[in-house]
Amino acid sequence: MRICVVGGGGFVGHHMAVKFCADGHDVLIADHLAVNNHVNLLENRNGHWTKRYLEFCKQRSQMWNNAGAEFAYVDAADYHSLSRRVAPWKPDVLIHLAAVAHITVTRSDEYLAFRNSIITLKNSLDVAHACEAQRFVYFSSSTVYGNFKTASVDENSDVAPDTTYGAYKLAGELFVKSATRDKGISHTIIRPQALYGPRCVSRRVTQIFIENALDKKPLRIDGDGSAAHDFTHIDDLVDGVSAVLGNLPASMNETFCITAGQARTLRELAEIVQKRISCEVIYGPPDPEKPSRGTMLCTKAERLLGWKPKINLEDGMNRTIDFYEQFLNGNS
Repeated sequence: MRICVVGGGGFVGHHMAVKFCADGHDVLIADHLAVNNHVNLLENRNGHWTKRYLEFCKQRSQMWNNAGAEFAYVDAADYHSLSRRVAPWKPDVLIHLAAVAHITVTRSDEYLAFRNSIITLKNSLDVAHACEAQRFVYFSSSTVYGNFKTASVDENSDVAPDTTYGAYKLAGELFVKSATRDKGISHTIIRPQALYGPRCVSRRVTQIFIENALDKKPLRIDGDGSAAHDFTHIDDLVDGVSAVLGNLPASMNETFCITAGQARTLRELAEIVQKRISCEVIYGPPDPEKPSRGTMLCTKAERLLGWKPKINLEDGMNRTIDFYEQFLNGNS
């Protein structure tokens, strides 16, 4: 298939592009590299990891170039620019990743989040319609559930976001459902949670713990460490998306939780890092802005797509720490 990934130059997108190319698909990445990427890293040179993050971004582009993906430097918030570049390419599938994928950043800069999450989505939907794409794939988030009311949720659980980020994601889901129905396009919605893996620069907790440990700084946990997240390795997520593309009839107009399928506590996460890198753990007050989460059941994806997660937190974090150590030793 011909697959266009809007916002594909980021953490999730570059992993997907490499996988899709390896699977024999033609891939076009449309991105202006301004969110959690080259541009804002160059504008905000804070912290000694910035130079390393820029190297991560350089590695991303090297990887998709070596894999054979095409790259279009285009701002998805500019409809005409996006349309001029993507429409002639005529993708069979358009995957929309463009967003400010961070609760705190969305809260602090709501216009930036709205522009890069909602306006870009509207433009991607219009381009998919113009291209007569077979499928529109939208990346949502676990935050659409707000505070989990039970230890585990699935696609049928109540959604009640209590953050701006979660509200944008749920609005996106509703928009995708109505727009694709009106435009005659089929869709698939994916809900991930707590992604982690190599070459992430968005300062997720998994990343912060590893980098602090390498810097011989304490790992800070907000609260008593019992807060749980369904930490999902990027390879599991990408395999889940591949299963969607490999089963277009079964995934048509469906929503899937694509996660590790097992929530683990922050205390457990810290202990995994401590087993590899000697470090201290300190505790502070809980962050009231962060929703309480838990396990997202993946039984629907297993039933309809034949997909289930393979990477537990221990293996995934050890793989990620291996990447960091190889990178710091100049062997990445």
